[in-house]
Amino acid sequence: TSGDASFDDKVLVFILKEGYITARIFVEEKYIAFDLMLWDDLDRIDTIMKSLMTGVGGQAADASSFRLVTSGMSGLESCRKNALDQITTESHDFVCSNVQFKALAADDKQTAMAVVLQQLVASHAPAASKENMEKKVIGVLCGNKSNTCASLADMQQMVSLEAEVVPIYACESFDNMMACEEEVKETVKAATLRHKKLDILVLDVTFPYAMAQVFEKLFRDKVFHSRVMEEFQLVVTPVPHGENWRTVFLDRFRTDLVLFDPAHRANLRITNADTGNNYTFVDWCLFSSGDEDFFKHLSSAVAAIEAQTGMKTEVDEVANGIINTIAEFQPPKIFKDSDYDRTRAVSQWTSQTPVGHQTIFQMALQPPKTGLEIGEEVLAMDEPGPWDMVYVLATVVDILEDEELEEDYLLRYQGGPGGNDYGIHPFSRDQIRKFSEVDEEMSASLEVGDLVLYEYEDRLYTNGVISQKEEGHKYSIYLLNTDGRKLHGVPRSSLMHQFESADFIEDIPDLSIPELLGAFAYALKTEVLEENEQMSLIDSFPIGAGVVQTAFWKGGHAILKWDGSKQVEINLFTYEEDFDLRLAFQEAFTGQLDYVQTVARDEQPRGYGGIVNFASEI
Repeated sequence: TSGDASFDDKVLVFILKEGYITARIFVEEKYIAFDLMLWDDLDRIDTIMKSLMTGVGGQAADASSFRLVTSGMSGLESCRKNALDQITTESHDFVCSNVQFKALAADDKQTAMAVVLQQLVASHAPAASKENMEKKVIGVLCGNKSNTCASLADMQQMVSLEAEVVPIYACESFDNMMACEEEVKETVKAATLRHKKLDILVLDVTFPYAMAQVFEKLFRDKVFHSRVMEEFQLVVTPVPHGENWRTVFLDRFRTDLVLFDPAHRANLRITNADTGNNYTFVDWCLFSSGDEDFFKHLSSAVAAIEAQTGMKTEVDEVANGIINTIAEFQPPKIFKDSDYDRTRAVSQWTSQTPVGHQTIFQMALQPPKTGLEIGEEVLAMDEPGPWDMVYVLATVVDILEDEELEEDYLLRYQGGPGGNDYGIHPFSRDQIRKFSEVDEEMSASLEVGDLVLYEYEDRLYTNGVISQKEEGHKYSIYLLNTDGRKLHGVPRSSLMHQFESADFIEDIPDLSIPELLGAFAYALKTEVLEENEQMSLIDSFPIGAGVVQTAFWKGGHAILKWDGSKQVEINLFTYEEDFDLRLAFQEAFTGQLDYVQTVARDEQPRGYGGIVNFASEI
């Protein structure tokens, strides 16, 4: 703080090498508000906040908070080294240490993996129906016969579920995939003839990726899938580190095969609670269809696993299929607002006491894209994203130089959504994608997860994401539109990266400390301070390659942080709520700096009593 009573005397700011802390003190209200900003080492936030609250006589249960993610600070070699050292040490401990799990019961010689698998299968096994009272049939997908298939023994030793267990081994060679597919197909058909359709599939840790590809291809034939799998089915797999394809494989059952609710895919993470380090033991994934009580059974499985192994089990994610339409549905009861107990909500609403308005501006240096030439062929965004995006092949016919216009170019379509639109349309540069030599390299492979443009008609493109590589330089993609269709066998020639090459970004000067601090002072003086109001600008603190500067005035304070590269954040606090002031400040600041644009602006009311609303909303 400045120490001058003519400025904000309620706030203390501590600038540290690791970040900064502000404390706003409201004596009469017996309220203290903290801001904690760390450049890195984010794991320390909870510990520091707890120490701050304890230091002022408070308790964590009495506090409320919110968190934002911003950029760090470049040029801090020691912090970066410490972070790398920590990662290296933890990785070494995880890989090399012999983590001892809590012992199981003396009469139970199975491993923790066996317990997890057996509980997941026992809890979610499809229930018997009046039409089907036969034993369950469990297909265990193993590696080749030379490998030990632990899951096969685990299923054969289950006593909580009466079932026939059928091993399905991987092909000895994948050189001839067609022969492998036929072999697996005949093996599965033979198992169903000898017993009945499969109720459960269990993937062993030795089950290879190539076999998953074989099964996915076989199950694309929905007739084959329905002939070998029961309508209500369960699929379970461990997900060892680096084998996330297993989760993708199980999710295919939800998105491509069963489709409709109830069709749940759940991801679980199991950690050793006794080590104090929460090392991940192994992740698990399961798919279950036709189970109306899925969450009840999942809860039972988690409780049983924790009770028998002493390990902590977390459910990371649950995804369901498409919710069915119920024709002429009549709800048994229609609830009114008055039927709900609003006591806690009303109490929280009336207890809110706002004392200030805080805004976190995140700004970035964003170089412009290189210009276009008349006659150049480009892709023009006919339908804006992110959903149902459509790009049309077009030709630049004119360059617009009127600064009052939002558009930069006039383009002539070479087709269009109707196939016959050859009109001229205005576009901004951000709505245009240039072609580069990279787009012509059809031999360049695309990777799973790449965002792409797919030519679905001549000269028309839409956006999608690569979901799988296929043979013959072809791909499976999900279209990123409202119906989310999945396409198979898309040739490489119909795909290109969604975003244009980085070669089309102009070189611009780097930010400098004098121009940043000048813009900061200018925006505060012209848009935030009252006429003739005094402001105290504390000398900036060079930290790493960046800088931090604080400003105080009677009605509030602000902190500017530049990371030394392209990111700028400003923490602006005023005791009076004023949204227009924030917008004016933002425009004044960015107006002084070429190529700096606001990428995020987070508005928060500050106060006590469970504050979540601004004063104007209460």
